[in-house]
Amino acid sequence: MCFYDNGVTIRQQLDQFPELPEGRTISQKIRGRVLLLTLTDQSVVSMTNFLTGAIVGWSCSKDELGLYSICFLIKAFMANGQAYLVSLQYTDYNPNLKGADLDCYTTSVICHQLCLSAVGSAILFGSSWILFRGFRLVRLAPVVEGLAATTIFILIKEFIRQLSFAWLRFQTALALNIAVGALPIVRLLILMKKG
Repeated sequence: MCFYDNGVTIRQQLDQFPELPEGRTISQKIRGRVLLLTLTDQSVVSMTNFLTGAIVGWSCSKDELGLYSICFLIKAFMANGQAYLVSLQYTDYNPNLKGADLDCYTTSVICHQLCLSAVGSAILFGSSWILFRGFRLVRLAPVVEGLAATTIFILIKEFIRQLSFAWLRFQTALALNIAVGALPIVRLLILMKKG
């Protein structure tokens, strides 16, 4: 639960506002808006993933779709690991900290995130090298190497999204997902049109 300095929860603060003409409190109106923004954000993320997979599946062979699916699974695993190791704890403790403590904790979480992203990228580069040199998987190795090169950016985008939720800036998360989600879809459509 999130408390202000005087021990009153945010919900109690919001419920003290007068009734709105429609018979709803400001708290209910804010909750409705937050729910709408959150659902819209998740819809954008899901639609981006679906459209990207559909475009890759439609324009590529089964083997290439399989390679895409492996990389998507690795990306999802790494993003979820980052969320559980870094973002969720920040979301839990963020409301209880103020001033210098909050700044110090936010800086620490950002450092942890950057280190985790770098380690994940290094593991993928190493895996790519092992796949190419050791197992001679010449089709999978370059795909994993490309994923390794973009992992830091993917994880930082997910981290910024999680921070936006922790800071209750749902519009920022939605705008980020729309902007970043449109990029791969547009690039894939351009590549598909070129052949």
